Amino acid sequence: MGKIWKIIGRVAAVLTILGFILELFGIINLVPDTYQLSVYVKDDENNPVLVGQGRINGHLGNRPLNGTISDGGRVNFAEIVQSRKGDIIELGLEAEGWIIKGNKEFEFTGEPIVLLVEKNPNLGVIKGNVRNMDGSRFIPNVNITINSDTTIVSKPDGTFWTQLPKKFWVKSFKEPYNITIHKKGYKIKNELSYPNTETFVRLKEN
Repeated sequence: MGKIWKIIGRVAAVLTILGFILELFGIINLVPDTYQLSVYVKDDENNPVLVGQGRINGHLGNRPLNGTISDGGRVNFAEIVQSRKGDIIELGLEAEGWIIKGNKEFEFTGEPIVLLVEKNPNLGVIKGNVRNMDGSRFIPNVNITINSDTTIVSKPDGTFWTQLPKKFWVKSFKEPYNITIHKKGYKIKNELSYPNTETFVRLKEN
């Protein structure tokens, strides 16, 4: 049995030497001429996200990178030359309501890159101010009810601001919240309030 292993070892050594000789004379190439860069887009819980709903962009040297996020949260960039190994890639994200979380810069090693992303916290921001009908006076202590489940109160200068818990966030900045504004002595008013956008409310007295 020992003799067999010795023979196997010698054959492996011969094949290794032969491979290096062939590569030296350009007959075969043990090191690939090009690499593939795979970027995996994931959330905090390591789940792939934004499949078919976002794009990854950036540059590697003078080569632009731009690709749609596909199955498994993956974007592939093929045929990257050896000379780019060790270069720094800065990645960007195009996806409504999402931002990159943490590191945007990576060293290109030929290995896959995991890009962590999260929902933009501004999706949960509701803000604005309340005045009388002609806009000459701010109205304090007005109740503002958001989507029937959260109520806040305007400040002495008539302004209001809150950030909703993540479970109540809308999916994009184009999707509004329904707010109901009410205070004793004034007519109830319903408005649409878009995330992180100033909402100007005018109340009419009863």
